Amino acid sequence: MKLRMVLAAALVFCTLAPMAMAQVGGPFDHLKCYRITFKKGALAVDGHALDSLVLTPFQVPPFKIEEGCRLQPAKKPRPIMFCVPVDKQPRQNPTGTKLQNDYLVYQIRCPSEPDLQQGVKDQFVRGIADIHRKPTTRLLLVPAYKIDTPPPPCEPTAPHICGGTCPNSGDECRPGPTDICGCFPPSQPCGLVPGTNQCSGDCPSAGEICRTFTDPAGGVACDCVAG
Repeated sequence: MKLRMVLAAALVFCTLAPMAMAQVGGPFDHLKCYRITFKKGALAVDGHALDSLVLTPFQVPPFKIEEGCRLQPAKKPRPIMFCVPVDKQPRQNPTGTKLQNDYLVYQIRCPSEPDLQQGVKDQFVRGIADIHRKPTTRLLLVPAYKIDTPPPPCEPTAPHICGGTCPNSGDECRPGPTDICGCFPPSQPCGLVPGTNQCSGDCPSAGEICRTFTDPAGGVACDCVAG
């Protein structure tokens, strides 16, 4: 309950910007939020993330302008949740503002303020909420938009099977000679190297190697055999 009410209060700090996305149903006046993490090297932090923020509520009073708020963690701010607009069924009043943006949720630290009580009602509950403002930790929802997600790198997708993309467009993502996924030049089937009596190439089954042998006619041939 506490998290829901803080999220609802944080919404007044967010401005809306249109985003062209396919829509089904409506009104999209709810937010569904997911916890998120970032792998190493997957997050670029803009210098603005370190700025001291001034947050001006839509309603003054009972809330007031807060100065000196900062995203957390202080040296490496990062969002903790990703929220998307949703239409809730069954619908029930009161309805809210139509939402079009996604949002990223940050923990922020602001100056301590006296606690207050506020009557509040939504589609599920009605009551007098104790709003805890002495603790300095808050949540801030920031409008966001989707960008292209890079395809996954070359990696195992099943036993002896690889999938993903390679840095060089001409390479193939496939198991190597030791059955480890990697990016290799386009595969060549096991066969004689032109102008030599040597065999080279790839075998269809993991664990096999391309070897030279003498055929019944005395010629040189190639075949895939267990390594």
